[in-house]
Amino acid sequence: MVAGPDPGVTTDLLRRPAVARKTMRDDTTRMLVNRAQFDNSAETRDRIRERTPAVRAIEHTIEYLDLVGSCHGFVATLGRLVPQLRGQEFTDDERETVRRQIGRVRAAADWLEGALENGEFTLDEQLAAQGRGVAVPRRREARPLAEYYGDLVRVALMEARPAGLHTYQLMAATRLTRSQVGRGMRHVRDVVATENLTPITWTRRDGFMFSDDPADWIEYDKRQFRQILGRLTRVITGTLDPHLARYPDDEWAQLATAQLTGVRATLAQLAK
Repeated sequence: MVAGPDPGVTTDLLRRPAVARKTMRDDTTRMLVNRAQFDNSAETRDRIRERTPAVRAIEHTIEYLDLVGSCHGFVATLGRLVPQLRGQEFTDDERETVRRQIGRVRAAADWLEGALENGEFTLDEQLAAQGRGVAVPRRREARPLAEYYGDLVRVALMEARPAGLHTYQLMAATRLTRSQVGRGMRHVRDVVATENLTPITWTRRDGFMFSDDPADWIEYDKRQFRQILGRLTRVITGTLDPHLARYPDDEWAQLATAQLTGVRATLAQLAK
């Protein structure tokens, strides 16, 4: 049986500044180290709680006050802001953005209510409770899983900036499965990136990233346009052109050819 690496040797190596700097340049290593620090802190807190029950009582009081204060602060903020909206006009996009945020607030309130009533403190626990037939009070629609995964993916990418993360690194950072990361990434692209004004890009070298450099955005856009142009060209040459050649009087084929000629030229220009 092959023995694992000696932790003492690893520790001694990492105490060398040059080795530590080189090691921490690796994005995955840096994330795993940060995750280990978090896990060690959590284990330390758990040991202290076991040895000193009064600590847990103090934490409970602090967390309770934070929770009540957060609810009170939210209501107080709305009480101050909403009356000031009188006479203001909002665009359709602004209204839709506010509605999405209201949906998040409602989902968060339902999450909190379920935690208080059933002791299910994560979304997965609440879903599991429903699967066991436990009634989870929820007056409104539950928070969509795609939104939950998307928030985890976004936080991981924000913490990694300016570096990017590949899918396997996102799985390590969020503790989601590959398919869950994929659902979360689709939500980021569909909703979160626009809401937070954080354009998301992807490269083979860096993976997914929230870059602040417009040159990165433009290069990514051009690559996407080139891919779309390639697929569109194959549709035209492989299906539409033969269709029109066999049935030159087909109105749909004539219309599609006329419209796609302009689209193809536009994509070719954008992809340069």
